[in-house]
Amino acid sequence: MAPVLELRHITCGYDPEEPPALRGVSLALEPGERLALVGPNGAGKSTLFRSVLGQLSYQGNITFSPAGGPAIRLADGTVMGGTRPLIGYVPQSPSFDRGDPISVLDFFTAATSKWPVCLPIPQKYRERCRMSLERVHGGDLLDKPMGGLSGGQLQRVLLALALWLAWKPVRVLARACGADGMVAGQVLDTLYGIHTEEQLKAMYRLKTGVMISGAAELGCVAADMPADMRAQAVEFADQLGLAFQIRDDMLDVVGDQQVFGKPIGSDKEEGKITYVDVDGLEGCARAVESCTQKAKDAVAHWPEHDFLFALADQLVDRKK
Repeated sequence: MAPVLELRHITCGYDPEEPPALRGVSLALEPGERLALVGPNGAGKSTLFRSVLGQLSYQGNITFSPAGGPAIRLADGTVMGGTRPLIGYVPQSPSFDRGDPISVLDFFTAATSKWPVCLPIPQKYRERCRMSLERVHGGDLLDKPMGGLSGGQLQRVLLALALWLAWKPVRVLARACGADGMVAGQVLDTLYGIHTEEQLKAMYRLKTGVMISGAAELGCVAADMPADMRAQAVEFADQLGLAFQIRDDMLDVVGDQQVFGKPIGSDKEEGKITYVDVDGLEGCARAVESCTQKAKDAVAHWPEHDFLFALADQLVDRKK
């Protein structure tokens, strides 16, 4: 059976005065076969796809063999013989006019400042762009034209821009869910024996608390709150998360299964040590009250704290 797609000695590029992006590429795709093109940014993967689609002129031969018989796409994009093939294509990024004079530096500066890019760009903006690009290993793209970027290179530029515009929330979320947060809590829970009250507190703060405190801190970042208020919000959420988890341990012993939503005593059946095991039900109740009060104290001087107080109090006696 003939290949459904065959490329023979394909050479193509964008600028006739520059070396071609592809030179002498040949491949054959058999019926039912899946093919992945893998390579670094700028290697020519997108260029090859665009040649197959007839969007770029090239040297060489591209032959299709659909059900209607063989067809050959000529270098100018026309198809001769057989049935014109139907090809589904999902582009990896929006396209830019390759004749547009805007550079990566211009694009980045326009998106991150009010400086008119028609004027010489100050060094501080150039340095900002360079540092952001280097985070995604794209420092060499600084002065390249946007229209001349490969698909992968454009993705690096857009990622660098996104990280600059949202680096604070990204950092907060990464810390909360990464190796210093929830992942660390899961490691403690699954790989290390937890036996003491302090060990439980540490695990609960990492496994549950950081996701609540992280959410609280993200709100502070979005509102551009000052650092001291962010710290107070994190303390509120940290104590709230600890109280929540201790109350969860209590409900696993005294809760109503229909209300609680999971089998009562499941932690004990799984051999887990809980706060009830180390401090008893009365000790747990005192701990929940203590954590709740510490949470309220953290935001007590906020002018609008009524909702936060009500939320904390509501969780003290929750049933589910």
